[in-house]
Amino acid sequence: MSRMGKFLTPKQVAERLQLAPSTIRIYCATGVFPNAFQAVKGGAWRIPESDLERHQQPPERLEVAPGIWLAPRSRRSQAMQDAAARRRLIHARRGDV
Repeated sequence: MSRMGKFLTPKQVAERLQLAPSTIRIYCATGVFPNAFQAVKGGAWRIPESDLERHQQPPERLEVAPGIWLAPRSRRSQAMQDAAARRRLIHARRGDV
């Protein structure tokens, strides 16, 4: 066991989140699970249990102005928006835009 704790496979994470394993692999590749890694390029993903626990925590409310609170988005919606933003950033850095 490492300092980060137990590692999970995409299938195990998918079962806990009730998503498809392919979705979890996309989450790994796009950074939704920031500490997920592949020991060998193109190999199986390993996701630290701490990343999953952090992902499952309810989002905090955001105070946008004194006394005005922004309601949190659903985890899935936020994760998909984050992934889209990362893809746009990657394409912009490559000059694909």
